[in-house]
Amino acid sequence: MHVVNREIEIETTPSPDTTTSSQSHTSDRSILLAAKGGGITFAGSIFAYGIRLILGILLARLLGAEQFGLYTLALSAIAITAGLAGLGLAPALVRYVAVFVKRRDTARLWGTLQVGLGLSTVVSLLVGIGLFALAAPIAERLFDEPRLVPLLRLGS
Repeated sequence: MHVVNREIEIETTPSPDTTTSSQSHTSDRSILLAAKGGGITFAGSIFAYGIRLILGILLARLLGAEQFGLYTLALSAIAITAGLAGLGLAPALVRYVAVFVKRRDTARLWGTLQVGLGLSTVVSLLVGIGLFALAAPIAERLFDEPRLVPLLRLGS
């Protein structure tokens, strides 16, 4: 009877190799999950760049070089103003939302979401209104292209 208890005790006590193996398995799973996410992001980026290339070629053929140039200038100006309107809050939201979710701190999570989304919404509206109002000076003085005004106003 004493021998049987020892065998059971030996079988139920995890060895250091078993603990290391389970940690290694968890680590491997995390690496595979990250690689899968990176692969999906990479495939999505390649798809987006391919669609942009095809759309650029089609627009250049349909609009002509001059109109496509105006389109590109307007798109660039809009992208710059959109980047400024974001205030860099997207990376901050990703970081702090993850931290507060992990801590299960719903009050700070809710506050972070309100400040991040509310502030970027207000600034985006102000930048859009500013671009609409200043479309003529931007088009004429910055780009030296008065025909860009309606495109900037449409994009704002």
